[in-house]
Amino acid sequence: MAAGTRFREFRMSVALLLDQAFRLQNQGEFAQAEKLYAQALRSVRDNPALWFNHGLVLRDLGRPQEALASFDQALRLSPAMAEIQNERANALLTLGRAAEALAALDRSLTLKPGYPGTLINRGLALLALERPEAALADFDAVLRLRPRLPLALVNRGTTLEKLGRHAEAMASYSQALAIDPDNCHALNQRGLLLALAGRPEEALADYDRALGLDPSLAALRFNRANTLLALKRVAQSHAEMQRLFAEHPGYPFAFDGLLDTSLRTCDFAQREKLEAHLPAHIRAARPLTPFNLLFCSDDPALQRTVATTYVRSQVGADVPVPPPRRVAAAGRLKIAYLSHDLRDHTVATSNAAVLTAHDRNRFEFFAFSTGPDDASAMRKRLESGFEHFIDVREQSDGEVARRLADAGIDILVDLNGHTTGARPGVLARHAVPIQVNYQGYPGTIGGGLVDYMIADAIVIPPGRDGDFTEKIVRLPHCYMPVDPTRRPSVGVVTRAAAGLPQDAFVFCAFNSVWKITPAMLGVWLELLRAVPGSVLWLRHDNDEAVRNLRQEASRQGIDAARLVFAARAGDADHIARHRLADLFLDTAPFAGHSTAIESLWAGLPLVSCAGTGFASRVSASALTAVGIPELAVASLPEYKALALKLAGDPALLAAYREKLDAGRESFPLFDATGLARALEAAYERMAEFSRAGMAPQAFAVDGNG
Repeated sequence: MAAGTRFREFRMSVALLLDQAFRLQNQGEFAQAEKLYAQALRSVRDNPALWFNHGLVLRDLGRPQEALASFDQALRLSPAMAEIQNERANALLTLGRAAEALAALDRSLTLKPGYPGTLINRGLALLALERPEAALADFDAVLRLRPRLPLALVNRGTTLEKLGRHAEAMASYSQALAIDPDNCHALNQRGLLLALAGRPEEALADYDRALGLDPSLAALRFNRANTLLALKRVAQSHAEMQRLFAEHPGYPFAFDGLLDTSLRTCDFAQREKLEAHLPAHIRAARPLTPFNLLFCSDDPALQRTVATTYVRSQVGADVPVPPPRRVAAAGRLKIAYLSHDLRDHTVATSNAAVLTAHDRNRFEFFAFSTGPDDASAMRKRLESGFEHFIDVREQSDGEVARRLADAGIDILVDLNGHTTGARPGVLARHAVPIQVNYQGYPGTIGGGLVDYMIADAIVIPPGRDGDFTEKIVRLPHCYMPVDPTRRPSVGVVTRAAAGLPQDAFVFCAFNSVWKITPAMLGVWLELLRAVPGSVLWLRHDNDEAVRNLRQEASRQGIDAARLVFAARAGDADHIARHRLADLFLDTAPFAGHSTAIESLWAGLPLVSCAGTGFASRVSASALTAVGIPELAVASLPEYKALALKLAGDPALLAAYREKLDAGRESFPLFDATGLARALEAAYERMAEFSRAGMAPQAFAVDGNG
């Protein structure tokens, strides 16, 4: 056979192979198509279209590194092909190499100016590089060319969200849905914005529609579950998280979301299964909300690891950070408190008296509020109590950081940490000389975002500083703020009205049901068994938790009716009803914080089990600050023994009540003005280090402030 004939047959066989691969690719049979392309490439290596198509199927198979290699080879063979640069950029974006992707897209646009697909990809690269203004210009350019392109409208909405322009973002999503009512991404993003705007029912409708179109979308199911939580439909949220975890166990926050709802509903069986997998989950560096870990672990080193992993998952590596600056050498120190909870919320209730007691002659205080305005009396109190109250809830992290810098803030005090509404993206920008973690979150923020953590010698004993990425500042008494203006209602509160038996011993545990571990409930049920006729008075968080706790009591041989659940009450009535109980039982490993202080403020003695971590030791700190540190013990057996001793010794309990009543106006725990002075001394010391060009240093504030 002549050489020319053999060559023609070879070319024909390759052509047939490519034709088959192309048909499989169009049919979505990417794995089979990839094998045929790879087979063809062993024979023909100088065809840029072949390398390009091979890269496309590798992309569709979720193999971006290999796809990039194929696109690079195609580009070497055909450097003037804009489509190759565009797809190469997509692979780079998937690999987290946004700066390289942007360069590739710029080259693509020089070859094919104004191409909508490339402009959209460049907008996405700019978003990844935290350049939303430039990204918006690209999406707007696309929409001038193709004003009814849903993809551009949705990406424009995402960019407007980044810029804090939520109303415009909502309009962009709605415009996309008017053109394409079945656009699941637009429904999901609009749902998120509706939930953020306090319109959860409308958000739920968007999620339900999207899931009706595509029930396999994990993000939609996760967002729907969170919206159900906002609507206090806790059992439904738990069921949704269970389905998400069963169908998408690899979804980044499926494990975390199910752990959250298991805690809320006291689903001990589900909780124990998840806790068994916690070590492997953490070793694999999978994201876990640090706050959820506090309910399960008393290991501060583990808490630090989880916090750092979480920060990395939330804050981009390319966040622009300004050059460091020092605190101003003269004038009043400018202190800003950053919080999502400056409203009718526990954080505000605890902090109000301290925040409004600050010395305006020596300091200029700012509130940067990132949360909703609930028009409550507490919100109005805080707005009038700060020299500057700035609502930044609609502004992006970058804009908030710029406003902090423009205001010349010297010290930013974050009151959120890793709680709902936290803004780690603001902290990551380091827009002020000094950043402080205080009160909102009882653990390290991690990731090097914050310079200092305000604590005391009980919550962080000497020798434990290494468990925190911040430098520790220890106040002279309990670090936890309290508002001594909160008073019990003056009316007579009776046991009968509260649903309590008149002559029984009442154990009270008003901490959130999230904090009730199986081991903790086991100890409480043993106390009920040991004290005839006694009852356990708990907080009613949700019906599902009530059902599960009563079922567990019955399973352990305790009449479920001995668990009495307190309905929600107004602040003054809630404080007053503590007097109906005989002894407050704290939780572990996540002890009571403001709840424990409320008990002591009301004159109700408290028994606590202080562990190793910050969160487990707050009640111990409070007990020390009212002169009864002996009521905080180191183990659950000691805790049970102490509770039984007090339950059997009415005179001793009465003595503790009398001590709390007598010292209410003098104990350091209830001295909001004294705490304000101690905080101010801490801020001044931090500023001194900064002015001297020194790195943050651990220190203690003496008892004189």
